[in-house]
Amino acid sequence: MKFPARILAVLGLAFASQGFATSPNTTAANSVPFEVGQGWVSHYFDESTPTRWFRFGEISGHSYCVEAVQGSFSPIQLDPNVTIYTDATGATTLVSNSVTLTNDNGGGDPNYIKGSRICYISPVTTYGTTSVRGIKINVPITTGSGDSGYVRMRVVETTLYADDASVNWASSQVPQYWVYTTAWLTNPTPSTINYRYVFPLASIIGPMNSLPAGGSSNGQQVNYAIDPALTSLMWRGSVLIPSDGPLDALRGTFVINSLTTFTNGSFYTFLQQSQPLRSK
Repeated sequence: MKFPARILAVLGLAFASQGFATSPNTTAANSVPFEVGQGWVSHYFDESTPTRWFRFGEISGHSYCVEAVQGSFSPIQLDPNVTIYTDATGATTLVSNSVTLTNDNGGGDPNYIKGSRICYISPVTTYGTTSVRGIKINVPITTGSGDSGYVRMRVVETTLYADDASVNWASSQVPQYWVYTTAWLTNPTPSTINYRYVFPLASIIGPMNSLPAGGSSNGQQVNYAIDPALTSLMWRGSVLIPSDGPLDALRGTFVINSLTTFTNGSFYTFLQQSQPLRSK
């Protein structure tokens, strides 16, 4: 059953709250800031407004998913698509790991029947750099159909982290400082997941790795030489793992082994889901 656009517009105003939005963000210039991790927000679409624009802050060394699905109470089955841009102007589509970030498919795990999902790793390789990314959500609506309804969207951070999970040590044979740890990661999803190791204290963003569907890293050694001028003789610090898998897809632990006189004992640290700092 179709509802007149004016009735849905009135409903949109009536339900305007933390979870609903009817802002006139129909162009890149009028894009609405979106807070990472703020949850699902519903937006109204019709023939005259089939496109909505947003922007959010990305931090290098981290990873994100942008998702858009049909609204739970939308009277029409809307099937949104998502595109992410290098900045808020919407002029150039963002590329991460050689993949252009545009999608009209909500497949994967979990699967969206009507919707789209883009999960990606920040392409910036200098740790701690902040970039503003533009998002366009478009809903194909047939001209003259009178169709209108709601689409929910969210931006989530998918970075994993482990506290006290890396150690810096110096070998007597090779006078060089290293980040040393062992990773045990698993991918329970039906798709390959790409990921990196990031060591914030040493400002290291490592090369890209991948885990096949249902695969495991099987005790992957994670060793990176670092500049001695940046460190003391030994420290323990956090490890970040950004990935292009959906939320909660990549799982595992880190282990520090007693392989040199500069490490004392072995211990496990479990990976946790990173939570961005948000306003209350």
